[in-house]
Amino acid sequence: MLLAGELADIFNRLSLVLPTTNRLAFLRLQLCSFASDDVEMSLDTLACELLDAAGNAVDERHHLYRPEQLKWYAQRIGAARDLMDADPTAQHSLWHLSSQAAMSPFLFARVFRELVGMPPHKYLVRLRLQGARDLLQSGMSVTDVCHAVGFNNLSHFIRTFRAHYGSVPSRLKGIQNRATSRPEYIDS
Repeated sequence: MLLAGELADIFNRLSLVLPTTNRLAFLRLQLCSFASDDVEMSLDTLACELLDAAGNAVDERHHLYRPEQLKWYAQRIGAARDLMDADPTAQHSLWHLSSQAAMSPFLFARVFRELVGMPPHKYLVRLRLQGARDLLQSGMSVTDVCHAVGFNNLSHFIRTFRAHYGSVPSRLKGIQNRATSRPEYIDS
């Protein structure tokens, strides 16, 4: 989640008319399917993705996909995201995800990053860290959480968690806001 000041900063930098990008077109497709198919992606997540894509639209200078090509890519990237969302703890290799999407690993990684806004590995790590945060809040030990969310190395898990949330996992487990029972820092 972004802080209010960061959101205001992003809004101030946005132009009134955004250039068309593949990521914005992809998110528009997702929004249309969300409204008609009741997809599990929440509106607030989609709104944050749209804001991020809009903020980065000026910096992107890629060729635009044809509408049918974008739909083809969107279906395959969406299926790969669904695989990772369904079981973030599984060993999702780039080769396996790209073969499931019927794409070469290079093309899959490039299109995934362009449409989702981050590489597949970073997306998977973010899912695992969100799961770790929830397990830590439930009272599970740091070591058990590390292995439960798919990390194989405790020190790597702690470093990655600290880099993402700004604090070590044991601190999240121990410090709760008494009024709301939520951690004192928020997801970025």
